[in-house]
Amino acid sequence: CASLLRRATQCRRLPQALGLHEMMIRIVALFLILQCASAQAESSFQSEEELGRWITYYYQNPEPDRFVSAVAYLARSGTLEKQSSIPPIFGFIAGVMGANPDRIGGWLKEFGYLNDSQLSTIALGVWYAQQSQSQETVYELLEKRQGLKERLRFVLDGSPISITDIPLEQGTWVLDANWGYFMATGDKRPILRVISALPWQDVKGDIGKLMVGGAARWSLTSNAVQHTTVLRICEEVAPQQSPEVSAKLVQVINEAKKELGGA
Repeated sequence: CASLLRRATQCRRLPQALGLHEMMIRIVALFLILQCASAQAESSFQSEEELGRWITYYYQNPEPDRFVSAVAYLARSGTLEKQSSIPPIFGFIAGVMGANPDRIGGWLKEFGYLNDSQLSTIALGVWYAQQSQSQETVYELLEKRQGLKERLRFVLDGSPISITDIPLEQGTWVLDANWGYFMATGDKRPILRVISALPWQDVKGDIGKLMVGGAARWSLTSNAVQHTTVLRICEEVAPQQSPEVSAKLVQVINEAKKELGGA
């Protein structure tokens, strides 16, 4: 990058005897500087571990200026279209975009290179960001790309809703989306949403709910160990819950503290 900048500076100093018009010199210099900026963006994240930490604790130190680089890395690594990664990623994207609604249009222009599978994850983030322009923006994307429209045809029959309003009955992926949203925002609502599924651990005759309930307990415990904010919120809201939910939440809190104590 430094060498590119030096070359840009040298271009500005080339003598007129070389036959280059001043405007051409400026264009070449600008091109080299843009190359440098692109190189910096590409190298913003050096590993999946680095990006993972950035996403996991984003709410502690929001850096929207690195969002485009993060999406680029997710696309290159295949994570952006990996089935198990899509819910937490679009939940995260919804949180970042919801906090930066004025940047959504510019970001989408940056993502024009993504394939339909990758862009569908971004579009879901826009949809669940639940901004005033969310529906119009997603519909415009669908009209431009038929493949994307086929993937997200279900949104044509509804209106944008919040991540925290997605019915838990749809499966464990809803919990993942809520956790992605929390990591982007630090918001209490997705945690409360996960907590509300705890009683489903004891549901009889409904495997779907049973799985969601079990996943809710596991994810709450795991994230309470990893995030002091999650543990604090769990402790704060436990007394406010119904006796059934409160008892199960106290178990989660105790399990998390036990793991932390043994760490």
